[in-house]
Amino acid sequence: MPAIGEPRADAADVVLHALNRTVELVAAGVAERLLLPGEPIPSASDVEHSLKYAMLVCKSPEAVERFIALAEQMAEDLLRPYGHVLIVLSTALKIRRTMTGEEVDAVISDVVARFELLAQQSKRREWNERVKNSASFKFEVMRRG
Repeated sequence: MPAIGEPRADAADVVLHALNRTVELVAAGVAERLLLPGEPIPSASDVEHSLKYAMLVCKSPEAVERFIALAEQMAEDLLRPYGHVLIVLSTALKIRRTMTGEEVDAVISDVVARFELLAQQSKRREWNERVKNSASFKFEVMRRG
């Protein structure tokens, strides 16, 4: 990392990589907090790696804490809109106990596709209702006119 007062442009890739990896590492704990009461039991390996990434780009223990807190907030912001996917994925993990990356991807794809299908079906129902209402409106206008 550059010394104080030196430009950080050359280190930008390192900082971004460290932040991205830290977000990935803290995401499991964040997902547990979103789904379950109480604090999750931290993965020692994930905590250790998160600290190492943070220490690559931070100069003080306080900065390390803030860096990890930023990563946790970013992970929560990314995961919260997909709570329904987290619930299905956690259920699949409970049933299967272990899953490969491909299996996880398949569950996520399936859940997203099903929710998109439900959303599309809902939009079609709303559209059909509007068409039906417009037909009755036309009939009323013609009857009165």
